[in-house]
Amino acid sequence: MEEKVKIPQKVYEGIVAVRASGLTNMLDMGMVAHYAGELEFPDATSWLSDINNKSRYSEGIFIGFEPEEDGEKE
Repeated sequence: MEEKVKIPQKVYEGIVAVRASGLTNMLDMGMVAHYAGELEFPDATSWLSDINNKSRYSEGIFIGFEPEEDGEKE
């Protein structure tokens, strides 16, 4: 089994909140970023809006995300 994609804790919380809300299809990264902002998760919005994170997000959608531990770099 592949290792889950590690992302910052606050980003993880935002993604989980959007998923739990059911407001959008999680494959639509742009809308996930939008709703993360609506749900007041600015760190998630910023991370999701960064094109450099697109492949990590796509991979995480299929194998899962894991929040980074304190002191761990992304």
